[in-house]
Amino acid sequence: MKSVLIIAPLTFDACERYAQAAAELGVEACFAIPGVSNIPYDTWQLDRYRTICVERIDNDATALIEALASFGHIDAVVAGGEFSVAAADSVARALGLRCSMDGDPSVLRNKARMRHAFAQHGVPQPRLYGAASSIAELRELIVDIDRYPVVSKPADMAGSWYVTLNHSADEIERNAAAIFADRVALSTGMSFAGECLLEAYFHGDEYSAEVVVQDARIEHLFVTRKFLSPLPNFDEIGHLSGPALLEGALRAQVEDAARRLLDAARVRNSIVHIEFKVSPDGTMAVIEAGCRVAGDRISTLVNLAFGVNLEKAMITVKLGSDLAAARADGHRPSCYGVRFAFAGQPAADVPGARVLQKSIEPDHAPIDGFSRTHLVNRIGYEVLQVPSAEQFAVALQG
Repeated sequence: MKSVLIIAPLTFDACERYAQAAAELGVEACFAIPGVSNIPYDTWQLDRYRTICVERIDNDATALIEALASFGHIDAVVAGGEFSVAAADSVARALGLRCSMDGDPSVLRNKARMRHAFAQHGVPQPRLYGAASSIAELRELIVDIDRYPVVSKPADMAGSWYVTLNHSADEIERNAAAIFADRVALSTGMSFAGECLLEAYFHGDEYSAEVVVQDARIEHLFVTRKFLSPLPNFDEIGHLSGPALLEGALRAQVEDAARRLLDAARVRNSIVHIEFKVSPDGTMAVIEAGCRVAGDRISTLVNLAFGVNLEKAMITVKLGSDLAAARADGHRPSCYGVRFAFAGQPAADVPGARVLQKSIEPDHAPIDGFSRTHLVNRIGYEVLQVPSAEQFAVALQG
């Protein structure tokens, strides 16, 4: 039996989906986890699987690579979340296995390097003013800003942490302070760069493309609509997957941007999660990309809407196997959405929707210091089959 090593999944859902996907493919699921983490790995019953634990999992994965010398045979390596993308390629390269990218994996982790690589390959994207590692460097960038609002964001975090819309230099400095101070991922022990990016705000609806890449070819591209909180934050409050979300010339724009992006990052075998926005006049810009299966139940939605299991697809491309194993036979596309529940906020009703999955914790007061729709105030979710994309959008955004 072949085996796949899943490195540092960030949620129990990701852990279970990969384990189930591997079992259905007839592949052994193995896990690598950090010993120091705020994730309750001890409650996930990982003793059911071959599991290796090291103190922390950083980008170069040195400790993990050394520990794997006595772990036993591995045939494929997968990043279980955003913070293990570089580590997964480091391990795969050390073991002589298929990597996600031919080049430096930090190109799809560090957003400053990402912007520069994308620019060289003509990927449409917002204007980058620059990246700063201190207030002094930040003030030098602020001098060149010719138009507000401006987005500030960390170079290498995830989940929209500290991503904020700013209308003045004072706001930029205030919001950047947390980025400079937060230097370690509590989930994996990985070090953050402590860099703050400043870029032009691109107005428009937000989407993601889940792109299945095998041997540097795009085999599938699925579009998901993203729903965000009111500004100045960019908290994700829901997602929608289904046929015909983008068609015609706009779909062609997205496919062209995806090809350029994959060339820029030298992606060969992976699932790539591309976040992009579409302006009212029909132009698009790539916000960022990740070389891993998306979180936030997006893989659940893609599986329901299009009949393709992204975790199976990831394992398959890493093993060099036939992607047909990731597709359900006789699937009929439909619209499916996930909406998130937040502390102290009633969920809007979606007329005609059918609840397929629901997990909501008891309500509590929102945590101070964070927006009402921040990840720390999220108390659950509902996966829905919805009658139309329009009704779902109205329910979430009014």
